[in-house]
Amino acid sequence: PGRLRVVEHERALPEVVEQERRQHEGEPRDLDRAAPEMSHVGVERLAARHDQEDRGEHDEGVRAVGGHPIAGSEGRGFVAARADLFEHSTFALLPARSKVPPIVRALVRDIGARPLLVAPADHDKALARTSHLPYLVSRALAGVGRDAQRRGLSGPGFRGMTRLAASDPRVSLAYCRANRREIAAAWRALNEAIEREVK
Repeated sequence: PGRLRVVEHERALPEVVEQERRQHEGEPRDLDRAAPEMSHVGVERLAARHDQEDRGEHDEGVRAVGGHPIAGSEGRGFVAARADLFEHSTFALLPARSKVPPIVRALVRDIGARPLLVAPADHDKALARTSHLPYLVSRALAGVGRDAQRRGLSGPGFRGMTRLAASDPRVSLAYCRANRREIAAAWRALNEAIEREVK
C-alpha cells in the first residue's frame, strides 16, 4: 500500500503497467499509479482496459490515475524549471476507474498544487479551448506574420500572441492531434465569435 509510480507520458504507460504487473504478480491489487503528464488518451485506454478486467478478460493489478498540471510556460527543459512551478496551480486528476487514491492527492498537494477531480471528456473540452487551440493559433500567426516581423512591422501584440509557438512541437502537437475533435469544435466556436466581431 502507498506505492506510487509516476509516468511522464501516456505512450510509456502500457510498458510501465506491464512491467509492474510482472514484478508484482500475485500481490494484492493495491498498486497505485499517477501520471502528471499523461494525456486523456492514456486515461481512456486504461478505462477501456479496466472495463475488460471487470469482464474477466485481463487482470493488470493496477489502479491508474491520469493527471495534468495546468502550469508551466513555453520554455523547454531544465532551463525552464522553477521550484515554485506548481504553486497555487490547478492539477487535474483523471481517474480511469473508481476513486483517486489518497497518496496521489497528497503528492499533488506536496508540490503546492490544488487537486481537481475532472472527467476526461470535460478536461479535453476545456483544454481544447484554453490550451490546445491557443497553441495552434499562435503557431499559425507566427507563420503568417513572419515576413512582416522580419521587416520590423510587428510589436508587443504580435510577440504576445505568438509566445506559445515557441513550445516544443514534439509534445504540443502530439496532444493536439490526440484531442483533434474538441479542437475542431473550439475552432468553429472561435470562427463564429470572430465573425460576430467583424460584422
